[in-house]
Amino acid sequence: DTQRALEEQVIRLKELLHGSANAAEEREHALRKEIERVLDREKRLEDELGGILKEFDRLTMNFTDFDGERRKLERVVDKQKEELSALRAKVEDTTVCSSASTDVESLRKEFQSLLKTSRAESQALLKASEDERKSLEADLRRAKRERQAEWYGLTTTSTQTNILYTNCNKITHNAMSP
Repeated sequence: DTQRALEEQVIRLKELLHGSANAAEEREHALRKEIERVLDREKRLEDELGGILKEFDRLTMNFTDFDGERRKLERVVDKQKEELSALRAKVEDTTVCSSASTDVESLRKEFQSLLKTSRAESQALLKASEDERKSLEADLRRAKRERQAEWYGLTTTSTQTNILYTNCNKITHNAMSP
């Protein structure tokens, strides 16, 4: 009778062990699927980030190219403004000379000198204003580039998460900074 009771107890323990083993296998299978899903998602996100970084680099290169082209065109515009100013001065001198008579020679010379002085002052003010504007624009562009570089540095820093398994079949996360 005791042997039969022991055999029944052994059978129950075997059934319990078998049920626990099946449950453990099912949990292991579910965890493996979850790990595969997480790894697939990580791969997709890495690929997407790589594409974004390539596009950012392309845009940065275009910005640099456009910035260089803009500087060249600004130099051309400045040169043309100087040439225009010189041509206007010649036209004004010629107009005043052709319309002046010998009686008003001294008035003409005084008028020409006043005209040259006022033109030079206005050109100097205009050039100073343009130089200040260019300086401010350059400072603004430099600040934007620095901010974009800082943002780029912040967005490319990654956080690594390790998954640790404990004896209780629970998952704990251990976040580590590189």
